[in-house]
Amino acid sequence: MKRYIVSLGIRITVTLGIIAGFLIFSPVLANLAFSQEVDSYEWVQVTGNAAWEKRLMHTAFVHDNKLWISGGLYHDEFDFLQVRVLSDVWWTETGTEWYGATDAFPGRGAHTTVVHGNRIWALGGSMSGLYDSLNDIWSSDTGVAWTQTAAAADWQSRALHSSVVFNDNIWVLGGVQMDLSGNPIFSMFNDVWWSREGVTWEQCEVAEALWEGRCSHSSIIYDDRMWVMGGMTFTGEGYYITRTTWNDVWCSEDGVNWIQATSSAPWEPRFGHTSVVYDGKMWVIGGGDKDYYNDAWFSTDGEHWTEAAVMGDWQGAAGHASAVHDGKVWILGGERDNAGLNEVWYLHKTDLVEGEGETEWIPHPGDLNADFRMTMEEALACLAGWQQGTRPMNYAIRAVYLWQHGEHYAYDAGQIPPLCWILKP
Repeated sequence: MKRYIVSLGIRITVTLGIIAGFLIFSPVLANLAFSQEVDSYEWVQVTGNAAWEKRLMHTAFVHDNKLWISGGLYHDEFDFLQVRVLSDVWWTETGTEWYGATDAFPGRGAHTTVVHGNRIWALGGSMSGLYDSLNDIWSSDTGVAWTQTAAAADWQSRALHSSVVFNDNIWVLGGVQMDLSGNPIFSMFNDVWWSREGVTWEQCEVAEALWEGRCSHSSIIYDDRMWVMGGMTFTGEGYYITRTTWNDVWCSEDGVNWIQATSSAPWEPRFGHTSVVYDGKMWVIGGGDKDYYNDAWFSTDGEHWTEAAVMGDWQGAAGHASAVHDGKVWILGGERDNAGLNEVWYLHKTDLVEGEGETEWIPHPGDLNADFRMTMEEALACLAGWQQGTRPMNYAIRAVYLWQHGEHYAYDAGQIPPLCWILKP
């Protein structure tokens, strides 16, 4: 969730004050909100310094019951133009111990990988950030030895596109091609291509009302449809380039006919995010635009979205990679504050937290310093988050309840969130 700072007496609006007072003195409304069941999730950091080098615009995938990453870009923390392309592939079973499969991967970043026909496929990408884009295709059955399947696919070279496997075909959707030979020119793609064997490609004759050409979006398969979410579009040329960032959601059953599920999802417009299917829902995680986002949203229809109530302290990232493995959503690397990352996190659904001998206490997500004391500032910040669509209503009401009744609170693992946060005896 995006971080908001609320200064008491300066930034708290009259409307927020009225709402806070109404909630505090309305036990009927409070009890109704408390009884609402909300799935609870947790961020867990496995390591802040994995064996592989810091990177962004890499890929993650699952193959042979292992979690893998491939390629990506390393950039100097103080000079983004100093980019180094990575040519390694790593795998893990646990997320803790990582093993280098090869350092002879066809180096690239901003590419895509999919698993199809028991082989790993790497498609397109870039040798130098966003320019020097590629349209070659490589594959491997082990992740160690890679074979070039096509030196030049039928689709134009591109980076920051998306790829999925759907109806037993490999699909390539959108992306960007940069020309820096003269005045910078961005070619934005909204084309859709498919191939059964990765060599011969067919372009869909896409109907009108297709999504705007874009890059750094995300795509998944859910409910027997392909989905395209968010991303960014560059327009203009030379030094008059503008960027539009999206929070729209599109879907298609055949790659030809596209339906807009929503033109403006409640999550902030973003690029460099990831999407996965987990817990029977489709998810949008992290990304960036005006900030580096650390939120996670889910939906079952693409139109109505809910921000997940996630405990833990993942600080957010853009250009990271995600995959579902071992019942968890893994968040790998990325960029934050203009610096590459080699962090490993996962998100998982929590019911009861089991410890060895006793239950671990988990603080309310609005308890910013996790001291099991809900201050006025923290409670009102939760209410502000609810107003702005970044905090579930019943979590915000519970925060006000804890603050109003003594601030100090405890954790009861036998109750579902937010009822699990109780007044301290």
